[in-house]
Amino acid sequence: MNRIDFDYFFPKDFFKKDVNEKIQADFLLRALKAEHYSKGDPLKDEPDICIDGKYIELTLASDKNKSIDYINKIRTGTFSTDKLEDISISCIEDACFKKSQKKYFCNHKRLNVLLTIPIYIWIRKAYSNIPEFVFNSKLDFLMSKIKNDYIDKRIFDDVYIMMPGFCYDWLVYSCKDNLLLNHILLNNLEIESRKYPYVNKTN
Repeated sequence: MNRIDFDYFFPKDFFKKDVNEKIQADFLLRALKAEHYSKGDPLKDEPDICIDGKYIELTLASDKNKSIDYINKIRTGTFSTDKLEDISISCIEDACFKKSQKKYFCNHKRLNVLLTIPIYIWIRKAYSNIPEFVFNSKLDFLMSKIKNDYIDKRIFDDVYIMMPGFCYDWLVYSCKDNLLLNHILLNNLEIESRKYPYVNKTN
């Protein structure tokens, strides 16, 4: 499958920090099978949220050199490229590097990177009835690299990669364990509420 056409929806003001962080926190609660989160205290240099004693910094994947342009093109639906996988890898790596430079005064800190564009080759295992027969993608190697660069070096306890699927769904991966933590399916009420971003395959 070389080309997939899709529509995507972003809630109002999604690209504002306070809006997308609430959505990230909601999806992380589901992925980690938790019920509540609290906000970190920026005055104490704590990450954005805390779930079950685990502090988690939240961010969007973006290009460190052209982040405003990259985000605006996604927001306005004008983003186009024939190197989506490589650009996405670069944006995730840039987000990890940027957040690794911050000073956090807490233990058990983690990072969540939300990728706003779906990549079929990365999530096809989640759609397969026989996932063990699906070849590894660059996502597997990216997660291994992040584990080596940030987790094994104790910069973060784990790095989560959160990305949309193609059918009103979201996927959350753990780089520490190199696995899919949860495949989140939005229900009809959540879709109709227009409070959550989603992608819908059109071809």
